[in-house]
Amino acid sequence: MKQFKHINQVLGVERLESIDRTASLHIDQIELLNNALEGPNAKSHPKLAATQAETSKIKGETARIKDETTLFEAALDSINPLVKVQKTVERKVEAVRALLAAKPGEKLSNNLEIDNASMEEQLVRRDIQGIDWATIDKLEHNIKADSLNGRTKIVSY
Repeated sequence: MKQFKHINQVLGVERLESIDRTASLHIDQIELLNNALEGPNAKSHPKLAATQAETSKIKGETARIKDETTLFEAALDSINPLVKVQKTVERKVEAVRALLAAKPGEKLSNNLEIDNASMEEQLVRRDIQGIDWATIDKLEHNIKADSLNGRTKIVSY
C-alpha cells in the first residue's frame, strides 16, 4: 500500500495497512486527523487560550489608548490654529507653551522674522530664553499632558 508520510506521522504509526486497497481507521485515529486538520485551538493547547486572551486584552488597551490620544490631540488642536498645524503631540505642546509664555494682553503678531522656518516654528522659538520653563513644567495640567505623552522628564531649555 502507498504510504502517506504526514498522515502516518499524525497517527503515530510507521505504516498503514490495507485490505483490497482499503484502509480503515479507528475512531481515535480519525479524531487525531481531524484535530491536525483543524489546527491548534484553545481546547487542545491551553497556552494558546492564554495567549489569545492576552492578545485580546492588549488589543482592547491599544484601542483605548488610541481613543484617549485622539481626544487629547483634539483638545490641543482646539486651543489655537497654530497648535493645530503642528504634526506631533510634542510640537503641539511646545506651541501651547509658546502661547502661554506670550505676555498677557499682547497680541500675537504675524510680523515674525523672515527666514526658512514656518510662522509656527518662529513663534515657538520667540522669546524662548526668557520663559520660566521650570515653573511651567510644574503646572498640574502640563504634568498630566506630559504623562499622557509618555514623557517622564521635561527637557530644560
